Amino acid sequence: MSNNRLSNRFEAMFTMLLGFSYIIVGIANFMRPERDVWGLYGADYYRVLAQNPVPLKLESWALALGGVLGLAVVAILARLVNSENNVWLGWGSNIAYLGFATTALQYMRRAALVPFEASVYVKPEIDTTLQRIINWDNNHLPLDPQGWFIFGGVGLWVLLVSLEALRGGKVPKLWAYVGIATTVMYWLVVISNVLEIPLLTVIAAGLGGIVLAPIWYIWAGFLVQRSG
Repeated sequence: MSNNRLSNRFEAMFTMLLGFSYIIVGIANFMRPERDVWGLYGADYYRVLAQNPVPLKLESWALALGGVLGLAVVAILARLVNSENNVWLGWGSNIAYLGFATTALQYMRRAALVPFEASVYVKPEIDTTLQRIINWDNNHLPLDPQGWFIFGGVGLWVLLVSLEALRGGKVPKLWAYVGIATTVMYWLVVISNVLEIPLLTVIAAGLGGIVLAPIWYIWAGFLVQRSG
């Protein structure tokens, strides 16, 4: 097998794995037992999380893995849609690099720190001062609290890739339309965080995380493999 063909298979695999990581994120998000109280950090939130931190850890590590994979996929999809002369997609790709890198760092931190803080918070001997410190730390843990880069920036890049795909005509138009719909799901998360409307996050996690984003990335992986 030639080196080019082997490289092409790895590129396709990375792109598909990114799609599968979104499925894990979506499922784990719905499994989190602290969903009903996660907007109100306090005794109830930490008690529920301390009893079962596995879904949060699974969601966090899947997001972190997706961030690492995304750093490769940005360049892979740029080549798929032949975007060398598209200045705006080049700019959007740089935003996506920042978004995926922030995703990896933020959710690696969350996977390690939040379950630990929950286990400390619910200890009988803990005093209220330390509980307030943990609450304060949890609210300031995210590197991108409202998701402007993690979801908004990556969503912008997906939109620009999809528009370039429509313009170039080298990949199916339906794939590009799925990408545009996926962009809406990314931005719903940002809107949800800014306006504090949890229902929008639920919609984005279900329709975007389990359906649209996986279809777009996994389909992209097949397109990458075929292009080789």
